[in-house]
Amino acid sequence: MIIKNLIKAIFLFLISSVTLFGQTPLEQKGIAEIFAGDIDASIITFRKSLIENPNSCLSQFALANQLFEKVSDQKLKEMHIIRFKNMDGYFSDLREAYKWSLLAAESYQKLSEQDKLIIRQSLSVAGDEVNGFLSSRIQQTAYTYLQQAPYRRPTNQLYRTEVYNRIMEGDTLIALREILIRQCGEYLDDYPNSKYLSKVRDIRKGVLKEYLSNVSLRQYGNRSGAMYEHYCKEIISLYTSEELKFVVPTYYGKEYGFNKSSMYKSDNYKKLKKFAESEGVSIIEVLCYLNIHDKGCTPESEELYDRFIQSMAPMDIALIAVKKMTERPFKAHDFEAVRSIYKKYQPFFPDNQHFFTQILKSLEDTSNPRILKNLGNHINTVVREYQPVITLDEEYLFFARKTAKSGEDVYMSKKDFYGNWTQAQEIAEVNTESHEVPMGISGDGQTLLLYGNYSKLRKYSYVRGTESRLGKGDFYYSKKLKDGTWGAVQVFEYPINTPYYESGLSLSLDGDVAFFASDRPGAVGGYNPNYPEEGLYYHGAGEFNTDLYVSVKKEDGSWDEPINLGEVINTPFAEKNPYLHPDKETLYFCSDGHPGYGGYDIFMSKRLNPDSWTEWSEPVNLGISINGVDDDAFYLTSVGDKALVVSRKGDVNYGRDDIYELELPKNMRPKPLLFAHGKVVDNNGEGLDRVTIKIKDDDGDIVVTKKTGDNGEFQLALPPDANYSVFVDDENMIGSSIEIDVRKDPDLNLKLQEMKTVNLNDKSTDASFVMTTLNFDTNSYKIRKESFFDLDRLAALMLRNELWLLVIEGHTDNVDTKEHNIELSKNRANAVKTYLIEKGVHESRLDAYGFGEERPVMSNRTNAGRQENRRVVFSILR
Repeated sequence: MIIKNLIKAIFLFLISSVTLFGQTPLEQKGIAEIFAGDIDASIITFRKSLIENPNSCLSQFALANQLFEKVSDQKLKEMHIIRFKNMDGYFSDLREAYKWSLLAAESYQKLSEQDKLIIRQSLSVAGDEVNGFLSSRIQQTAYTYLQQAPYRRPTNQLYRTEVYNRIMEGDTLIALREILIRQCGEYLDDYPNSKYLSKVRDIRKGVLKEYLSNVSLRQYGNRSGAMYEHYCKEIISLYTSEELKFVVPTYYGKEYGFNKSSMYKSDNYKKLKKFAESEGVSIIEVLCYLNIHDKGCTPESEELYDRFIQSMAPMDIALIAVKKMTERPFKAHDFEAVRSIYKKYQPFFPDNQHFFTQILKSLEDTSNPRILKNLGNHINTVVREYQPVITLDEEYLFFARKTAKSGEDVYMSKKDFYGNWTQAQEIAEVNTESHEVPMGISGDGQTLLLYGNYSKLRKYSYVRGTESRLGKGDFYYSKKLKDGTWGAVQVFEYPINTPYYESGLSLSLDGDVAFFASDRPGAVGGYNPNYPEEGLYYHGAGEFNTDLYVSVKKEDGSWDEPINLGEVINTPFAEKNPYLHPDKETLYFCSDGHPGYGGYDIFMSKRLNPDSWTEWSEPVNLGISINGVDDDAFYLTSVGDKALVVSRKGDVNYGRDDIYELELPKNMRPKPLLFAHGKVVDNNGEGLDRVTIKIKDDDGDIVVTKKTGDNGEFQLALPPDANYSVFVDDENMIGSSIEIDVRKDPDLNLKLQEMKTVNLNDKSTDASFVMTTLNFDTNSYKIRKESFFDLDRLAALMLRNELWLLVIEGHTDNVDTKEHNIELSKNRANAVKTYLIEKGVHESRLDAYGFGEERPVMSNRTNAGRQENRRVVFSILR
């Protein structure tokens, strides 16, 4: 160290005193920075120097050496995070260093002995270092980093040794291993003469070994099986045909209709083998070149796809290949080219004419391709956001986000006063170190439906005590507490959850009907469970045969045996993510079995019989305004004119998957409904639970009877062709009804004022209330017709309770004189008294007073305040 510092001091002195050996000013500056220990600055300087003189051996070697030093220094500082470190930065610098070291060695050979001496003295290095030793060290260092990467070991070993936590760091580990596969391949390209090539191949082979196990590929990969095809060329180059003999029957057998024991006897296998031989390759190679489940059809493989389709049709996999051929023109909105592809291959599939007819029909109107509007950076970030769920009043949005601390977490955003989404916040009460995804939200916004693995976490082991028959991921829920937080996570009991696979839960408006997808036995097309041990690919999708089911809640709160929605809705392939609109007629769902453009498309069907869950209209593809060639899913807003979708392609994109809004074509919308959101409260503003409310229309007919939720809230979905009144129907409660006027809200989504209601059995509270529906003509004491309904209810209450007395108080604002207001308030109170007498209430039980403007409850300086002050207060003396 002393000698090194001495050398450094000598060179700093020399450089500051004289111009050395004809070096350029930039080279002098760079050398000074080297001996000052400023690695980053010297790299910048020598890069500039090489722009001026690309052939300078001194600058070439100095830059190579400094890049190498930078990597060594950086790795030393980052040793504590190496298990989470993506080493791309290291390899990028080493790659550049290697390039310049080779150029420097080549340039060095051409120099005179005197010039070589100058370089050695200027940089204080030996000739061997310039002449090839540095390039060897770079290769060795790059190999060492690959070899020492902690995540190169088998995933199950890493979890057993607790180097990584499966729940906390699983996604990070998977990503790092995939990066390592790429980095090994880059090493083979970057250093073709390295003596470590065979060892690097072994590292790559060891990591890729997990892609040769169906179980590990699903457990540690993305479960769709795409990852095998993503690396199939590398796998084929590293493994022998004997080592790969199981790939075709295990991965592709489901798709081609055979397994290990029946493969060689299968006609489909013989057909596939014949096609591979015609291409001059093995079956495993031709499947890799097709790459149907990963890259799909590329310009390079288009002719191969054409030959494959014509050879393998009318097999289902050939039809999937037709879809794959349409992906590029579809994404380019070249729908005429898409139509041409379908028309070309239609004759090859005589049993699938319905599919082609429906697809071509849906492509007739291509004037409105889907336009996605990003929800903004308060929702979307550089990571993935998906699975959007919006409340019925469209005020709260829930969604899942991929996070660093765990796999998936639930976030929530609320609209501000201007209708914009506020910064999304994590819902800490339901998030864990594992995976949580929102499935839906109850009509009242108080119950959040979740998909997760809570039962596998020690903290939530109590859910097993509620329901032990759980499976591969299950449905849970959390109820909103009065303070706005979310309560303990609870599990849906059997038969909603089972040991089988369930996904995509949604509830009806009243929470009495549950829709979901499951791979349980009894599916249309037979039992074909999700993610079987033998079978990786199937019909182009990750799931196999999931069907849609409905279960109705019984009076005791348990769920009835689920009903399969039947063959009109379900296919032998996958259906998922059902959503029954509050009209209880329009069903939306995702399917890769009905005629669609790609993987999952979104379909709409109408319920034909209100007394049956198995009678539906033929599902209709929502068309190019909604669906693309990738997997599609959406969440409908209550009114049904807009939907939330997840995509990477829209007007703006902040990272990976973002959440967007799009408009539904009018012919794909549900029946128009008026939505009203209200709350029944006591005089203190506390919600009144389980209170019966009724809704009557203009004709006085009761159209809905229901109970309020746990916090007094209720939601209504009504035909928008009438006006309505909502009132509490309980002989022990009294308060004002609420009028619903469809003319007041063109968006058909109303937030009603709170319905203040007095519980007459509660002796501890004041039995006073304001009848908000009591209206008079302007500056008059003539009661308007719309006030009669609530006054009649009050009269009936007084007649049922003959010992009760009623005090009626009239109040005004401060407009006009005090004398006038006193007189007006007295007349209005007496008008009410007279009306009740006419309805049979004895005069001796009624007292009426007028206080004018003397007792305001709000300031008279505003219209809203004056409106509140113009009131009639009723007090019942029990």
